[in-house]
Amino acid sequence: MSTDENSNEQISGPYSVICDFLEERNFHYTPDPEKKSIFLPIKSRTALVNCTLCVNEDDSLFEFKLRLPLVIENEKYRASTAELVTRANFCLPVGKFEFDYSRGDIRFQVHHFVGSFPLEKDVVDRIISSALRSADRYFPAIVQHVYAGVTPEDAVYAAELDFHAATVQETSP
Repeated sequence: MSTDENSNEQISGPYSVICDFLEERNFHYTPDPEKKSIFLPIKSRTALVNCTLCVNEDDSLFEFKLRLPLVIENEKYRASTAELVTRANFCLPVGKFEFDYSRGDIRFQVHHFVGSFPLEKDVVDRIISSALRSADRYFPAIVQHVYAGVTPEDAVYAAELDFHAATVQETSP
């Protein structure tokens, strides 16, 4: 439930669709109707992630941002983490990881152009679900790299084992 129960009465368009979706799913979120944004903490399979959902001023763009609960504080890991993020982005069909090199923050972002068609709740659901799946796939790889010294290439390869399974050729002994 939102922290401001009356906020949905004052809004319309894509922002209203997003709020209605979150209400129907019983999410606990904090709306900011003035900025057309919503703060939403979500417990994924691998971590508690902080999400922001927002709509631009003219209601033409819906944006979902998911911040991973890890800051790369050690500067010696920032270049290799940027490599890991780049490798992860290569196979992503939807969305992208972003790495703030100066702060060490990592987030996942998905945009959806609303255009002349109204935003539908199932689109909001698919965007949130796909972002969570991507975060769940690659967050362990980032942790393995930073805390266990696994190379970016090996960490991403392990995260994408299901993609690579089709290319593996068995050899007889």
